Amino acid sequence: MCRPHQPRVLFIEYGETDEEARSRRYDLVLRAAHQFDKFVEQLWNTMQLMPAYHDQTTFIIATNHGRGGGLTEWKDHGPDRKGSENIWIGVLGPNRQPLGKREHTPAVTQSQIAATMVALLAKDYRGSVPQAAGALPDVVAPRTSSAVR
Repeated sequence: MCRPHQPRVLFIEYGETDEEARSRRYDLVLRAAHQFDKFVEQLWNTMQLMPAYHDQTTFIIATNHGRGGGLTEWKDHGPDRKGSENIWIGVLGPNRQPLGKREHTPAVTQSQIAATMVALLAKDYRGSVPQAAGALPDVVAPRTSSAVR
């Protein structure tokens, strides 16, 4: 018997901007970022209109890796490109604290995304995978007020 699943956590990874950066066309990078933002907006709004998902599903949005900074370094990434170590992670959903842009915080890594997703499902990832990184603490701490709309 097949039961439909209603995800409570949805992970979305930005990738098209990376593909466009390889073409060395910053205009295409910006276009891809704008298109992706619109996609996330439409997906979020659609899910909020569905009773099964309204204020029930958390989006985790991240890049698959960093990219160099500066006038020319943005075109590449890797250990020899300063800035490539920097990524961003966005979390949007019910009972999430609106933290805004965070700077000067303890190091955050992609390795924490899996544990964060599982923690948002009220499970303990590190209990099953002890060597894994822990969840993002500020993300899994629930808000005390009503859900985000």
